[in-house]
Amino acid sequence: MGQTKFAVVTDSRPLPLGRGSWTTHSLGPARQAYLSHAVISTHPGSQSYDVSWEGRSPYDNRCRTLLVDQMRLGAKNLSSVVNGVYG
Repeated sequence: MGQTKFAVVTDSRPLPLGRGSWTTHSLGPARQAYLSHAVISTHPGSQSYDVSWEGRSPYDNRCRTLLVDQMRLGAKNLSSVVNGVYG
């Protein structure tokens, strides 16, 4: 068998453990991702609408940081769960 390797996460922010709190915590960055989106018109009798937004490049650049932060916190959360199970 191979040797087990562990990643070290240096993020010092408090970690919200548990599915409920992790989900709630994740909603903040998800909301931030869509700050530039706005409904500009609706289509009566339909469930569709037109939206405006900042454009793909600015959106991707802004959300990249949000994504990296969530990935780091997800890794930290997973490592805490594994440490809690296996000690």
